[in-house]
Amino acid sequence: MKINMKKFRYLALSIVVAILFVGTWSFIKAQSDGEITACVNKTGQVYFVGDGFKRSDCSRGRTLLSWNIQGPAGEQGSQGVQGEAGPQGSRGEQGLQGIAGTSITCVRVDGNDVYFEGCNVHITNGAGSTATKNGLGNLIIGYNEDVLSIPNDRSGSHNIVVGTENTYGSYSGIVAGNENIISGPNAVTIGGHSNEARGNGAVVTGGEDNEAFGDFSSVSGGRYNRADGVYASVGGGSANIAGGNNSAVSGGTDNRAIGDFSTVGGGMSRTAAAIYDWVAGSLLEDN
Repeated sequence: MKINMKKFRYLALSIVVAILFVGTWSFIKAQSDGEITACVNKTGQVYFVGDGFKRSDCSRGRTLLSWNIQGPAGEQGSQGVQGEAGPQGSRGEQGLQGIAGTSITCVRVDGNDVYFEGCNVHITNGAGSTATKNGLGNLIIGYNEDVLSIPNDRSGSHNIVVGTENTYGSYSGIVAGNENIISGPNAVTIGGHSNEARGNGAVVTGGEDNEAFGDFSSVSGGRYNRADGVYASVGGGSANIAGGNNSAVSGGTDNRAIGDFSTVGGGMSRTAAAIYDWVAGSLLEDN
């Protein structure tokens, strides 16, 4: 078999070039970041591979080739200038109708003061009835500190409470002062200390340790006075008792109006025992 030496030389040269190219590529991949150069002759043989070599580094008849290897990503650059706004988008669908709010036009705030002008203010206990008690729905002005010396009954509703250590066990009443009690419906105790209005619509307006136990009875002041009868009243003094219905003791001390419609005008230790009796000092009118 006759071998064409010329073809054989070209075949061998091609194999060498391929081997050199593979080795060169592996070398190139291992180089540091930057420009890679190679001196190559006309047949494709690589004579020199390097980083950053000049054209003059290649011998005559060889061509300088160069290419770059991409390095790792650099730090993120600063944000560019904001672009112009895009065109307006289409209008979305209309949402659901919200719940109508309540406008409080009659309330005005001026610093620490709140004014209600042209409206009514309602305070209820939520039970649906004025006479239903649950301890709520009261207007309490002040701290009304807890009671220490007497039962602390604050189960009532719809009362006005002013002062300290006052109790309210019913409804529609007013209690003000110190350690005062309203235990009947529609009762009022205003001022003084340790007074109690127990009857329906009973009133104590001052003094100390006074009691209005009868319905619609009243004690105006003094000390240790008591109105027990319905519509009975004690005007003042000390330790007086109006025990009969529609009876009255105007003053003095230790006087008793026991009979219905009886009256004691004053003095000391006087008693109107029978119906319509009237006593004033040493005078007695017995009907």
